[in-house]
Amino acid sequence: MFEDDRWSEALEIARTLGVKEMACAGGIRAATADDWKKYADLLNRNGARTNKEGLQLGWHNHGEFKPIDGQVPFDILLNNTDPALVKFQIDVGNMAQAGGDPVAYLKNYPTRYYSMHVKDVKDGRIGFAVGEGTQDFPTLFKLAKAANIHNFDVETGAPAAEVMDKVKLSADFLKGFPLV
Repeated sequence: MFEDDRWSEALEIARTLGVKEMACAGGIRAATADDWKKYADLLNRNGARTNKEGLQLGWHNHGEFKPIDGQVPFDILLNNTDPALVKFQIDVGNMAQAGGDPVAYLKNYPTRYYSMHVKDVKDGRIGFAVGEGTQDFPTLFKLAKAANIHNFDVETGAPAAEVMDKVKLSADFLKGFPLV
């Protein structure tokens, strides 16, 4: 909804909901590192637009961790967006599934995130309750606290028939983390 013809509608929805952040979902198709840099420029422009409205622009990662032209697309976005205009909603499950290291990204870019999708991964797959997979949540939550991440969303990626059971298991697991 960041296109000019839908921008007013996006702002109206944001104001109605009382949100302070607007997130763009990942999953764009860019063939070259230069395409990713152009996309970073677009995020900066949209970040300036949201900033003028008192909103923070966020970007949510999906599978942007395979190098293109020798560069990791997510790194291109981190290094070519203005930290004052563009923050990131780190999806630790998507990141790990796509070959990225969420612990390393939180350590290397601690000021770039406002939100975390808490999602577990196992054997390269998602669809598990948080705590059923192999993510290092004690370290992730410690780094998230140090990074001042203030928004956490549990997402399992589980099939519809299992999602509520996975969410309950996730909630039970997360009760043991006072950092969240």
